[in-house]
Amino acid sequence: MATKKAVKTVKPQLRISKPRYGFIDVTVGNKGMDSTLIVHALGEKMKHYLEERGKNNIGSRKTAKEERNPEQEFKDSMYYMPGSSPKSKNPKYGLVAAGFKKAMVRAAKPIDGIAMTDVQQNIFVYDEADGLVPIKCSKPRMREDIVSIGKGTGKTPDLRYRGEYKDWSAKLRIRYNADFFTSEEVLNLLSHAGLSVGWGEMRPEKGYDHGIYDIQGDAKVQEPKSN
Repeated sequence: MATKKAVKTVKPQLRISKPRYGFIDVTVGNKGMDSTLIVHALGEKMKHYLEERGKNNIGSRKTAKEERNPEQEFKDSMYYMPGSSPKSKNPKYGLVAAGFKKAMVRAAKPIDGIAMTDVQQNIFVYDEADGLVPIKCSKPRMREDIVSIGKGTGKTPDLRYRGEYKDWSAKLRIRYNADFFTSEEVLNLLSHAGLSVGWGEMRPEKGYDHGIYDIQGDAKVQEPKSN
């Protein structure tokens, strides 16, 4: 009686290796940049104003204008860390962490050999709470700027009351995929982002010179372990 031949099991070759992540703790700010930071978080009253402002009803627009409170709009334009608010005696301000990543993604566009999607998928900026990172800053002042509302020939002038920081800095914690980028490349991209894209209103990406930042001091790098 013929015996069955043993079937040799072939172990498949591993095609997907374990991801290698590195971490960077770094401070960014505008020291030596000669560039202020303008922020514009939308408070509920400002959202209501913009909604009414966009309607065709003249009465609605007039009512919205009469309800405007420049001082309150200025206070509402800042981002506040949890537990702090415009009513706090000594408010703790913050910035949206995702704004720094978006700046890095945009800064990668003109760099040869780097796709914006690679940055989007392989670099992450942590927030501390509610999407924000705290900032050390000078007392914000109120700006009054004329802006254009609408498109094309239908644009009309309007006023914005926003917060502006003369001096500021923020500590960032960045995770990066070491199979795509080195820590040096991530830090270089962060610098490019601060100088060519910026953060906030009237930044370089939009043709202005506010919101410029760069790395302050030495970064602390935690390299990934080898697989």
